[in-house]
Amino acid sequence: MAAQKLAGGGAEEAGGADGRGGGVLMVPTGEHRRLYLFRNTLTLDATRYDLLNEDDLFKSSKLGRNLYVVPNSDLRGYYGLPEMLERPRLRLNARRQLLDFYGYGPYFVSARAREHLLSVDPSAFEFVECETVGAKGEALEAYWMMDIARLVMNFDEQASEFITYAERNPEAPDTTTNPLISELIDIRLMAGFPDDHRAFRFSRYIRCFVADEILVDGWIKAGLRGAQFTPLQRPTAAEMKRRSRYIIPTTWYRRLQAERP
Repeated sequence: MAAQKLAGGGAEEAGGADGRGGGVLMVPTGEHRRLYLFRNTLTLDATRYDLLNEDDLFKSSKLGRNLYVVPNSDLRGYYGLPEMLERPRLRLNARRQLLDFYGYGPYFVSARAREHLLSVDPSAFEFVECETVGAKGEALEAYWMMDIARLVMNFDEQASEFITYAERNPEAPDTTTNPLISELIDIRLMAGFPDDHRAFRFSRYIRCFVADEILVDGWIKAGLRGAQFTPLQRPTAAEMKRRSRYIIPTTWYRRLQAERP
């Protein structure tokens, strides 16, 4: 059967297609750490950008140039940056202050954001410098197209809580062939997962990439803007209060509300 394409981020099973970035971890090996989905802020500002040469930029598609096959299925996914024919030209249409993070993958980040990501986990990301202008065409400090270059094929499913596509869509015709995950709730990595791997994408969850508390805390302390974080474990009291920074999943919100006296 021909493999199906996923509309999400992808690398070769043995590593990055051209040696850049973090490659594939077939059997990840670390103890539990706090993890978060890394996503753009839920405001209109996060969508106020245009890729001016989008029609001429990509060699074949916007999908990552690296291919993988989802375990136990015929589904194919892609991650990393796509192949490009020229330098990206980005226009930022900020109403007020520019953000440091835009997009849905590939993403666009400021020089400060790039510096932070590289300082925390230099092999997890790929970057391409953009020709960057403001809403009126004025030249701006360069932003960078960015995507995740590290794929994690599995995690400790026995110790984790998540909802699969089949569980959420029991009447769908492809429940027996689609192993994708619809929601990550409480996630544990495999024992021995490398301590210095702070960011990655799960092969069965394609909506957002994952970052650990070191990367997320550093982002917040640096005052970087444009990203929000969904806890992949029981939210802390501080996370519950900082709703501008953290998106608390409905599952956890209801559980914590039920625990209140």
